Amino acid sequence: GSDLMGAGFILPDDEARNILEKNPSEREVLKPFLTGEDLNTRSDQSPSRWVVNFRQMTLGSAREFPLAIGIVEDRVRPYRESRDDAGQFLLRKPLPQRWWQFNCPRLDSYAEVAKYSRVLVRAEVSNTHAFAFVRTDMEYSLTLYVFLYHLSRSFAVLQSSLHEHWARKYGSSMRTDLRYTPGRCFDPFPFPSNTEALD
Repeated sequence: GSDLMGAGFILPDDEARNILEKNPSEREVLKPFLTGEDLNTRSDQSPSRWVVNFRQMTLGSAREFPLAIGIVEDRVRPYRESRDDAGQFLLRKPLPQRWWQFNCPRLDSYAEVAKYSRVLVRAEVSNTHAFAFVRTDMEYSLTLYVFLYHLSRSFAVLQSSLHEHWARKYGSSMRTDLRYTPGRCFDPFPFPSNTEALD
């Protein structure tokens, strides 16, 4: 998912809906925001919050969405432009200079995700081994792994007890929870060579 580098990009549901009621055109930069916590704790696995994402817009283009840019300017800009006692920016370049943009928006990944109506996601850290299909018309948190799979057979393999055993053996942990690491849990996993019968 996206690396925001600024919690001020995230809005509670009621505030986001209020903005969209006042100015529906801001829907272009305001999206539901799914986190690992949502996936693990909400019964419908839906986003509980929204996020402002200007992607690679210039500041001039971002200002075409006055309510959204106002929020980011108030809540993100001070953090991004914070300085030390010597007057140097605390955050690396270009975060202070491009304060209205995510640190890592993952534009290429979202372009791939947009080709599907649903994708599989999994929380990075969870006390359950739970994959889920979710819509693709939202933004995903850095605490989620997004897999470009939309078929039931992919879900069947990843949700299987065999894959869970593999992940618990080769993954790491945070307290008593499994930390799913794609480099150890997903990439080397021996997927079945023929899974067409599962779809």
